Amino acid sequence: MAHVRYVPEDQIPQGDRVPDRDNVIRIHGVHARVMRHHYELYAELMRGPGPLSRFQRELIALAVSSSNNSRYCTDQHVAGLRRIMRVEGWRDADQDAFLTSIVKNHTTAPLSAADHAMLDYAVKLTRGSGMVNADDIRKLRAARFDDRAIHDICAIAAYFAFANRIADGLGVESEEAGQ
Repeated sequence: MAHVRYVPEDQIPQGDRVPDRDNVIRIHGVHARVMRHHYELYAELMRGPGPLSRFQRELIALAVSSSNNSRYCTDQHVAGLRRIMRVEGWRDADQDAFLTSIVKNHTTAPLSAADHAMLDYAVKLTRGSGMVNADDIRKLRAARFDDRAIHDICAIAAYFAFANRIADGLGVESEEAGQ
């Protein structure tokens, strides 16, 4: 059970309602303006136009969430990557092995050099933002990420640090828990 209540949609001001029923968004119903802003940031970072693929964005979300041991967010992004992988034709066994490698230790996952550099940076930022330095950015540039891509990698990692703390700090449970 969540530590704060989920406010019914009809009790949220019309201008703050969002088309997302994920519990990590719904938990903000007690401060509805935050709900709207949280949703808009999520939508822009994860679905807006940009240099990173949807798959890369979900990879960052999963690596950050698993680094933070955030069960709700890890489960959400395993599911998100599975949806993408099914569309791309991955076999179930290959999905399982790949996702397990990302969750347990992304450094062992079968990724491109660029995606390894991207996740190395995102996880380093997650574990200790003060440890990130110019050499980390040089590695991203060497992997052919431009300024916009580097910004988006950082912003997505930072966003999921926030989302993980909201989910875990407020006791957000999976949508299947049936509140």
